[in-house]
Amino acid sequence: MPETADGRQPPAPEHVSGTPGGLRQLRYRIRSGQTISDILDAAGVHPAEVKRWVEAAQKIYDLDRVYAGQAVSLDVDQRRQDLHRLALDIDQQTRLVAERRNDSVIARRDAIHYERRIRLVSGTIDNSLYMAAVSRGVPDSVISDVAEVLGWEVNFSRDLRPGATFRIVYEELVDPEGLESHPGRVLAVDLLNRGRHYEAFYFRSADQDVGGYYDRKGHALGRAFLRYPVAYSRISSKFSHARLHPVLKRSRPHYGVDFAAPAGTPVHAIAAGTITVAGWHGASGRMVKIRHDDVYESAYAHLSRIAPDVRTGRQVKKGQVIGYVGSTGLATGPHLHLALYKHGRYIDPLAAALPRAPALEGAELARFERAVASVDYAYAGTNDSDAHITRLAAAFAGL
Repeated sequence: MPETADGRQPPAPEHVSGTPGGLRQLRYRIRSGQTISDILDAAGVHPAEVKRWVEAAQKIYDLDRVYAGQAVSLDVDQRRQDLHRLALDIDQQTRLVAERRNDSVIARRDAIHYERRIRLVSGTIDNSLYMAAVSRGVPDSVISDVAEVLGWEVNFSRDLRPGATFRIVYEELVDPEGLESHPGRVLAVDLLNRGRHYEAFYFRSADQDVGGYYDRKGHALGRAFLRYPVAYSRISSKFSHARLHPVLKRSRPHYGVDFAAPAGTPVHAIAAGTITVAGWHGASGRMVKIRHDDVYESAYAHLSRIAPDVRTGRQVKKGQVIGYVGSTGLATGPHLHLALYKHGRYIDPLAAALPRAPALEGAELARFERAVASVDYAYAGTNDSDAHITRLAAAFAGL
């Protein structure tokens, strides 16, 4: 493939097909450094048309904010170098759509409506849940959610033994318009380790917009705090009153937990609160600190950058992205240092007895128990056949 004037490889479609109107549909995946103009040029759109379409789309979504991994779909009459439709996935919920109407280009935002499918994956753990689940095709985000759901019940870096088994049920969201699919919500987890079952079921009460996870007796598994502020990978250094500092080479307290993760990994607030620090903080590098209530505070150090809307005095929600993993300050490599404070004193984030969400009771508990019984019935007969997957999907409709 010929290079562009600056030496880069031009964008190439990952999928090509025809449309009912006789147009050619090209689907691209944006790569690092590429722009929408690059993709339109590569698709054979006339340069004057490129400018017009970009200007129309820019009114709806800032095309300077496109990032690697976004999907772009084009309907092109390549004989006339005319573009008839452009669709750019802004995120998993919304899509930029621009269409030709007579001599005009009209752009809008559309909600993406997914087809919901159920996936059941089971396996045996030899080294780690992550490695075992990845080998079975489970997406990283689902594994991260499982670690968050059961993270307060089992220590994944310490407690799992070879031979432990797992069963994960999660949604797969398929975009009917294109070729995209995304992992959705984790619906149920069953982990058998050293003879003990760790179970979780997703359930939404009638008066809730967002549900939570419960054991089979209806006891809430979550806390008011997230267990992990980054997609679960590896704990590289634990809370300690004395450890050998990797840079200073002398024994010092380590009042927090280090999560090894690639540079640029999103960092999430472990609970809602008010930002009290957002900037450079000495050896901690770029840091964000959040006051959650009169008791707890948390701090996130060595960030490569802080999220644009994160400033001192701003409110943040539980799970909101507040920055990105880096190695600023006194650090040997990319990782997140998480510190947790109770009444101003450091505590171990992984051992703290944080407040638990309330258990189900009354009519909601009865509805939950009926749903769990349906899941157990579906589990008992579930195998790889379409009929049994349909049966499992029907059971999880109650959750």
